Amino acid sequence: MKKSLLLFSTLFVLVLGACGTHIPAHMVLNENPPGIVANDSKAILVVTREQTSPMAYGSGADVNVFLDDDFIGQTTWYSYFVKLVDPGRHYVFSYAIAPMQAAPISTVRFDFNAGKIYYLRHSVRTPPMAFTTFTTTEAVSPDEVNFADLKYLEFNSLPGSLLIPDADKEAAIRDFDNNPEKFRNILDYKGY
Repeated sequence: MKKSLLLFSTLFVLVLGACGTHIPAHMVLNENPPGIVANDSKAILVVTREQTSPMAYGSGADVNVFLDDDFIGQTTWYSYFVKLVDPGRHYVFSYAIAPMQAAPISTVRFDFNAGKIYYLRHSVRTPPMAFTTFTTTEAVSPDEVNFADLKYLEFNSLPGSLLIPDADKEAAIRDFDNNPEKFRNILDYKGY
């Protein structure tokens, strides 16, 4: 009995430790994150993931992130990445990578302005007994992000290495454009 308990405890600690060091396939860990400073000619998009409970069902799924048609990165729990963005109207699409599931797309649209910084936070959940993993994307202030607890990740993949299906993207854009009140907090967000 004691050996079984010791074995289980050891495996549990190893599993938790492994979860904390996970890096998504298209990203690399950078131990020296750059400062997030406004750029005169570009906007800056900061995408964060601060999962409240790494043991929450579905929270371990990585999230693919696209800017319009371009795959720009992935988040995993307790991570973030930064992307320079040309000024103008752009859509940010995000969806969880979950085995054998068709994950709904979370969509955000910003009118990016040069010199501004835009912060997005992901959360991922799978309701009990559900077969879908949901990604929620919300616009936040920099004061709401605890960067000291997050791993800084950099994109490490070829452009176009991952594509989002056109039909899914078009449906997400229609939902966003046809339901402005549903997305009022995003539409009113102007960056920092």
